[in-house]
Amino acid sequence: MKKYSKIGITSLITITIIMSISGCGPKVNIAEYKKVAINKAAIMPSANELAHLKPKVVVLALRNGSNDMLKKVDAGKTVADTTENMLVAAKIAEVVDRGAAQKLSEELALAEMKGESEKIYHGPNVADVAISGSLNSALVAAKYTEASTFCDKKGKCYTTPASCTYSGSISGTLKIYELPNIKISDSFPISNSKSFSEEGGCKSHYDKEGLISDVASGLSESAKVSLLNFFSPKGYVTERRENGGKSIFLVQLGALDGAAYNLKIKIYSMQTNTNPLTGNTTTEEILVGEGKISDQITPNTSWILIEDKAIADRIQLGDYVKFNYQKGLGDLFI
Repeated sequence: MKKYSKIGITSLITITIIMSISGCGPKVNIAEYKKVAINKAAIMPSANELAHLKPKVVVLALRNGSNDMLKKVDAGKTVADTTENMLVAAKIAEVVDRGAAQKLSEELALAEMKGESEKIYHGPNVADVAISGSLNSALVAAKYTEASTFCDKKGKCYTTPASCTYSGSISGTLKIYELPNIKISDSFPISNSKSFSEEGGCKSHYDKEGLISDVASGLSESAKVSLLNFFSPKGYVTERRENGGKSIFLVQLGALDGAAYNLKIKIYSMQTNTNPLTGNTTTEEILVGEGKISDQITPNTSWILIEDKAIADRIQLGDYVKFNYQKGLGDLFI
């Protein structure tokens, strides 16, 4: 009988969600909060930004490199499939069928092979962003453990039978490209490993391909937080209400965008700075503070709770929030 030695990340996510929804998050009664005036941000969002369009993303199969095992199971395609599913479930991107991006796939692979840091893509306009990358190592191993006997102080003995532990691991890199420039916006290391044990000796012909295929199916999970934060949509602040020292803000992010109760968010403001030496003007994203989404969520909006008055007073009409995905007990992780 196979006994997996690694607790799946899905189980951890399930536990996390249960803990987050159990009453630990902010609950508000909107009727108890009084509407108050809010200043306009110096830089207001454009019409296109307010349209709240999700980026079009195409996820291309990762390159399997020279490893025969990765090629046999086509691990690169498995990673692409699971990454697509992740983005669809999070509702933060419009995933494009990779079948419509064959020319892009070929040009991207060519650019990587030539080491070109930026290359203009001249093919069909299928997406705003492409995700691809490469897998660079895959290892499988079998380790035999001899039978052992242990006797306690009362003279009672316990025997652990001989066993064999089979393990597999894969590592690689997931890359995000801006289009049409084919410019790398960000990259994340990905890795995963799994093992199982069987009683008896090690078999010379165990299912290596099945093990590596199983490892590949969980590879994208290792970059999940980074990916979701990269594609996190912006929700603009449109209203403020107060009750005592607490403030709630209405933002244009709802359930259709992936908003969920108790999910952490970060609030940002756009600021213009002028270099006194060069006179050059730049626009920067400034972090205002953090908060959490309350239980008041509609398909297109949600109310966030800010308990720190100093932070609340800095938030302006036109500022925006982004989801702050995290992994760990006590944090909602979608």
